Amino acid sequence: MDPTSFLQAFLMLFVIFDPVGAVPIFQTFTGGFKEKEMERIARESVVIASLLLFFFAFAGNFILDYLGVTVNDFMIAAGIVLFIFSIDFITGTVESRTRRIEPESVAIVPIATPLLAGPGSIATVMYLMYEPFGPLQTAFAITVNAIIAYLIFRSSRKIFALLGRNGTRILSRIMGLLTAAIAISLIRRGLGF
Repeated sequence: MDPTSFLQAFLMLFVIFDPVGAVPIFQTFTGGFKEKEMERIARESVVIASLLLFFFAFAGNFILDYLGVTVNDFMIAAGIVLFIFSIDFITGTVESRTRRIEPESVAIVPIATPLLAGPGSIATVMYLMYEPFGPLQTAFAITVNAIIAYLIFRSSRKIFALLGRNGTRILSRIMGLLTAAIAISLIRRGLGF
């Protein structure tokens, strides 16, 4: 097993998971809550997102096989979805869309899904199940990213105070550009280039 593949799998998902970029959205919905309630929302959202990602990582390929979708078809589709998702990060539409969500369900929507376990993350974990990665690297990437997301969300008030809204927006834009690059790479590989 190549240790580099663990790092690559982790980084691919981390860039798309973007827990630091999600801090302004998390703060928007939890800023008025007490510390214990904010911790509950952080825990629930990360657990739900992780369960969704594990489901799609391990069952998604069976679903593709059943539907007759090839690996190359999936890479192209995943690349397109990731590219669209990256544009949302770059333009800031992820944050503006979440303002219309019911506050009672914030742990599930928008934080667990689509913010953490959205189309981009789901496509990524399904891709990670293929070579040169695999189940172990994928499980590692999901688990480590979930732990990091939880710790970041628990510290979101401090992070938000340190970086400010503009700092987290800038970081989110950079993550969006990296996501776009990963998307183009997936499309290119799906086309055989």
